[in-house]
Amino acid sequence: MTTTQPRPRREVVTGEPRTRPTRPAPPVPPAPLDPEAAGLIRRQLSVALRAAGALVLLIGTLPLVMAFVPGAATARIGGLGLAWLLLGVAAYPVMWLIGRWYIRQVERNEARLPMPGERP
Repeated sequence: MTTTQPRPRREVVTGEPRTRPTRPAPPVPPAPLDPEAAGLIRRQLSVALRAAGALVLLIGTLPLVMAFVPGAATARIGGLGLAWLLLGVAAYPVMWLIGRWYIRQVERNEARLPMPGERP
């Protein structure tokens, strides 16, 4: 004699389960920064803005000079175009120097900040 168990009812899943929506947890406000960290952030922002300003001033104005100074875009130096020399060659050492200055300043700012657990 064999006992047959009833088959489980077949379920069709067509979407997300019907459960009551849960309310999201209220946002947790960020922890206040200690004064050293806030000062570091301000110094890093200052250095970044100065580096970006130097890039805009030194490199970003070159296309404007080429556009508004008569003959600057077509001038030749040793058979090469001045515009090509300035934008294609001379810009890279300038960007490298600004980047090097930026990294040195950032590392100097971080070195001034005491490590966690150290006393200033």
